[in-house]
Amino acid sequence: MDLIKNKQFIAKSVASYCMLLAPITLVAQTNSILMEACNEMQDKARRLECFKAAASPTPEPVKKSDAAIDAIKRVHGNMIASLTAGMNFNNYQLALIELSKGIEQFRLDTGSAYPLAIENFDEALISYGDAAKLWEASINFYSNRSFASTFTNSMPVALTGTQWIASKYSIQLKSDFLGLNPGIPVESARLQIWGVARDKFENGLRALP
Repeated sequence: MDLIKNKQFIAKSVASYCMLLAPITLVAQTNSILMEACNEMQDKARRLECFKAAASPTPEPVKKSDAAIDAIKRVHGNMIASLTAGMNFNNYQLALIELSKGIEQFRLDTGSAYPLAIENFDEALISYGDAAKLWEASINFYSNRSFASTFTNSMPVALTGTQWIASKYSIQLKSDFLGLNPGIPVESARLQIWGVARDKFENGLRALP
């Protein structure tokens, strides 16, 4: 008697579940209890739907972490592609914002699952930001025409407050034609910093599964 009641209870539960999810495909395990419960259903259409659902393989869900990894690879790929193609300072700032947003979204999506990767991504973002600071300093400095004609090979660190960048990235300074005012060769220095940033980001990607 209890067995019959159990069967009836299961049948009613499955029927209710099918009604709630139909016409959405019911994700169910293929087992004898569910098949028997489907067989107990009186409504032919519902019974057929139940059998179809029971026989269907459970789809493999897309892991959120997989999607997050694909997204962070894509956003950094866009940055590299833009640098390779060439961009102005304003567009670089926009690319930097997009990269920052991408890293933050990765952090939100994966939580504490990949701490080493996030650490490297954050360090890479800082380096990309340092390149922006150097770039902006050079724009401001060379907007003065007299400076543009005098310091053609390098931007004086003493006049621009950029000694810290040279020290941080081991940039070899150059002096002006009088052997004075050691400065940063902006173009090559920027490429050097971007190289550091790219390496750090790729270290982060290597830390992912």
